[in-house]
Amino acid sequence: MFGGEAIAAPTPPPPLAGATVRIIPSGAGAFAFVSDPDEDSVHIVTLGSAPSLVGTVALQRGDEPNRIVGDRQGRAQVLLRGAGAIATIDASGNVVARRSVCPAPRGIDYDAINDQLWVACATGELVTLPSDGPISRSVRVDMDLRDVVLDAGKVFVTRFRSAELLEIASDGSILGRKAPQPSNLFAMTPDVAWRAAKKPNGGLVVVHELAATEPLVVVPAQPYYGTTASPISASGIFDGTTSTTLPIAQAVDVAFGGDGSYEALSVLGDIARPDGNVHIADDPRAIFTGIDDGNARGVPWVAIHRRSPTEALLLLQVLSPGSFVPTVSVPLSTNGHKDTAFDIFHLPTAAGAACMNCHPEGGDDGHTWKFSISTGGSSRSIMRRTQSLAGGTVLNSAPYHWGGDIADVQALADEVFTHRMGGGSVTPQQTALLTQWLGAIPAPPKRTDLDPAHVANGQAIFAGAAGCTKCHGGARGTLPADQDIGKTDALGGSSSTQVPMLLGLSTRAPYMHDGCAKTIMDRLTNVACAGSSHGNTSALSGYDLMDLEAYLESL
Repeated sequence: MFGGEAIAAPTPPPPLAGATVRIIPSGAGAFAFVSDPDEDSVHIVTLGSAPSLVGTVALQRGDEPNRIVGDRQGRAQVLLRGAGAIATIDASGNVVARRSVCPAPRGIDYDAINDQLWVACATGELVTLPSDGPISRSVRVDMDLRDVVLDAGKVFVTRFRSAELLEIASDGSILGRKAPQPSNLFAMTPDVAWRAAKKPNGGLVVVHELAATEPLVVVPAQPYYGTTASPISASGIFDGTTSTTLPIAQAVDVAFGGDGSYEALSVLGDIARPDGNVHIADDPRAIFTGIDDGNARGVPWVAIHRRSPTEALLLLQVLSPGSFVPTVSVPLSTNGHKDTAFDIFHLPTAAGAACMNCHPEGGDDGHTWKFSISTGGSSRSIMRRTQSLAGGTVLNSAPYHWGGDIADVQALADEVFTHRMGGGSVTPQQTALLTQWLGAIPAPPKRTDLDPAHVANGQAIFAGAAGCTKCHGGARGTLPADQDIGKTDALGGSSSTQVPMLLGLSTRAPYMHDGCAKTIMDRLTNVACAGSSHGNTSALSGYDLMDLEAYLESL
């Protein structure tokens, strides 16, 4: 990979989350606010006749700024994923306010009529607060929330892994659930809603991933894509009614032009529109993280954030629908954003898939994959739910894979990245950086709304009557060894498996190595799904089961 180049950023950059740029009209002009989660800063670019960098706002280490909305005062309301807060920044670069909102804010929208912000949180909260002032309301909706979109007096929220679109009532209850349909081109199912955004004239779209549903055939010295008619992963767009497979992969953001047509942006700098797509990357290792089209707001620029190898804001003019001219490149930072481990994780291989597809934001995609394993002239079929990489798992849980057949990170890179995904060879020096980067991925967010008494009782049951700590011990609730839990999956596969970590369970449904448990309670009560030798839950009372569930949700 990259000719063996091995470069590490001073601080491991967080996994890509997308949606890092927003054009905000202010007075007689307009500005582009650009989040830089690598350096915990926000860049401000004036979009006048001679666009230029106005300044850079330094935030606190670990803030991880991400999504941005503008308010009616022309200020940027910036979501701080790492700090659980919102920073209000004016066009002069002043941090006007900083307010805590929830443990894991992920999406934000602005209600101009009521001068009010809405924030969706991965830990289940939907929070409202004025553009200035404290939280006015917080209601629990569902776990793993992503974006919030206000449209025609209605509130919509997406869920990250499932790619569901929820319509929310005024009291926080769910009025309806919709999900994108399977691919109209390939044998693929939707998952991972990277971005939802509102159309200028009403309506919304959700950019999401698509994952293969036909078996991936594992054959020695042959990549996945040589054994399947469908891609491993792709991107789609959903408007609440219709789903379409996009002509690009790894789409992480979407914007709308003055004509209301979407412009979906891929990591590699491909812009897809209904009437065509164009590639704007100027370096094979360039990674793009955000797009915003100001034409719908009277600003004649399409702004695209290039994260690496040098950070810049590319400003494009639209000659006609689907025809862009890169006019201006505004450098944003003198610090290079090269990080070999980050690049290996996010850039697609020859198979068109990247590590980020199965492990979005360093976690998991919620997908249960089908495999056909060919060895020694015979084959067997198994189902395997993607495991999360968050919380230092890679540094503390070797050997890897559900079967525990991958000894270390070098073997993992050789077998999965180089062989199965058709990627380049990863050198030992690069593997060392990849191990360091994976080990720095933060642990999943924890719920803070659970009753402490129920959690404490559940913890006692977990360690006592349920007999869980035999395998799920330590800070991460895992054990680096295979265990036989007495289970056969839906394809007839039966074998000992690795013990997965329990961190972040509340956001990681479905459960079990074959994804058979849709909820934690399903795991605790369905013996066929859980396995006949998987703890001692059958004798627990209903109240004890609920307390055990509460403890597991608190991890």
